[in-house]
Amino acid sequence: MIKNTILQSIITIGLIAVTGCSAFRSSTQIMTVTTNPQNAMLTINGLKYHPPAQVLVRRDLPVFIQCESEGFEPQQRIIENHLNGTGFLDVVGFVLVLFPGIGLCAPGAHSLDETTVNMDLYHPYVAPKPAPVTRAPRH
Repeated sequence: MIKNTILQSIITIGLIAVTGCSAFRSSTQIMTVTTNPQNAMLTINGLKYHPPAQVLVRRDLPVFIQCESEGFEPQQRIIENHLNGTGFLDVVGFVLVLFPGIGLCAPGAHSLDETTVNMDLYHPYVAPKPAPVTRAPRH
């Protein structure tokens, strides 16, 4: 009986120690954004940057990137996030013990889908002018 209690205590302490870790993980990640052409203007989550830009962004929220340069078509991208390994451990711990579920509410349970982004701008498509219509002379 005492062995079972000790074993259960060790397992419980172990689960608490290895899960719920997302609450202690950084809430931000560094994202690097480059552009082609290099003189484009970047807007990341509403703030303007000159490329290449290294920006500290929240890991649990989507990142909105806009890129524009005169003479080019503007581009937009949204970088989403996913549940990372630490968050997955919190899920397992939550199912077994409930306490680690606190970590799932923390930004550290997520990671961005991409942390290195390249934005390529393209010249707008201009349709070629149609050939002039020539009329055959009438005889």
